Amino acid sequence: CREGLKAAGIVTGDRVAAVIANCPEAVIGALASASLGAVWSSCSPDFGISGIHDRLGQIEPKVLLTVNTYHYNGKEHDCLAKVREVTKQITSIRSTYVIPFTETQMVLQHDEKEWSILLDHPQARPCYEALPFEHALYIIYSSGTTGQPKGILRPLPDDTPENPVPVYRFLIKLWRYREGMIYLSPAPLYHSAPHAAVNFTLRMGGTAVIMERFDPELYLSLLGKYRITHSQLVPTMFSRMLKLPDEVRSAYDVSSLETAVHAAAPCPVQVKQQMIDWWGPIIYE
Repeated sequence: CREGLKAAGIVTGDRVAAVIANCPEAVIGALASASLGAVWSSCSPDFGISGIHDRLGQIEPKVLLTVNTYHYNGKEHDCLAKVREVTKQITSIRSTYVIPFTETQMVLQHDEKEWSILLDHPQARPCYEALPFEHALYIIYSSGTTGQPKGILRPLPDDTPENPVPVYRFLIKLWRYREGMIYLSPAPLYHSAPHAAVNFTLRMGGTAVIMERFDPELYLSLLGKYRITHSQLVPTMFSRMLKLPDEVRSAYDVSSLETAVHAAAPCPVQVKQQMIDWWGPIIYE
């Protein structure tokens, strides 16, 4: 993917944007972008045309990655139609690469290419651009509660990769991240925390298992199937699992879990206590 983006004209400092569902390509695209020194930014395919434009229109992306369709509320929804309207408004976008996320047939139009084209550029070994420490690699957005969402470009810390910032060392120790860990991500990767957690996992030499969307029983089944050791959730996910019938909850093995982190909102005391009673003292806020 790195060489494909390079062939598409991406160089250090360029913006690579994505309107993308939870899928491996979301991680691959971000890592390939970072290896070139480009700046990655993504948003949800659930957003409407204005929601996507309000975010990506600020950053002048040169390349856009997206999916053909996505799932919401049990139904399949077209993504390309609204992405095409967005690309008409963001004139900096030169090419759109479409991931066949579902089996729905894709009919590509001008300046649209299949995702596989980015992968048709093999390289002997991974390559990375050497960058100054103040160079940023990822744009996130404010919530938009006081107006249009604002892009936030966070510079890298002034240190070498061998000496991670104190908060990184603190979180690794607190959450017991380790080599060989298996992380289950049930949350959207266009949010900063799930994106960072997956990157943490890969940096530690672990494996990331990514859910398209959270489903309480599917989540529990994946814990046992892949022997998940770490995961990050939000309190509503706890509540939805606790509402499952006792016989459903007890049917799944959660014994491999070492750490479950919850964030994004306050967790009611009774919900957290019920989760600790079920999973043990492995839940961190």
